[in-house]
Amino acid sequence: MMSKLDEVMGAISGRSRKHAHKKAAAGMGLGLALGAAAGLLFAPKAGKETRADIGRAAEQGAKVVKEKTVQGAHIVSETAQDVAQLAKDKARNLKRKMKKGVNEAVDTIEDIAEDVADTVNEDVEMAVECEDPHVETAEFN
Repeated sequence: MMSKLDEVMGAISGRSRKHAHKKAAAGMGLGLALGAAAGLLFAPKAGKETRADIGRAAEQGAKVVKEKTVQGAHIVSETAQDVAQLAKDKARNLKRKMKKGVNEAVDTIEDIAEDVADTVNEDVEMAVECEDPHVETAEFN
């Protein structure tokens, strides 16, 4: 690191500027040399070769797109079949549960109807035994 005195003396004599310019010139020269070397190493192919490479890459890209499209269509088809089967299974289960529910409701209604009929018959029998003149003998089933 330079002291203040060295900086002042360098500024007066112009030595600091020369040194800075030399460093900048050296850096620029090194950059140019490296850039030229990289340009030679990575120079593009001739136009005809480049166009052929682009054509091959486009064909390969089209082939990949076609393969992925076929794979995607296959996956969509399988998924649609799975969803359709699942919907059928759910509908079948719902139908079975509804049928079971309806059968249970019918059984319950039949039980209630039998209980009501039994109660009415008992009431009629009691009325007949009491010889109520207003009640006629009837059987409910």
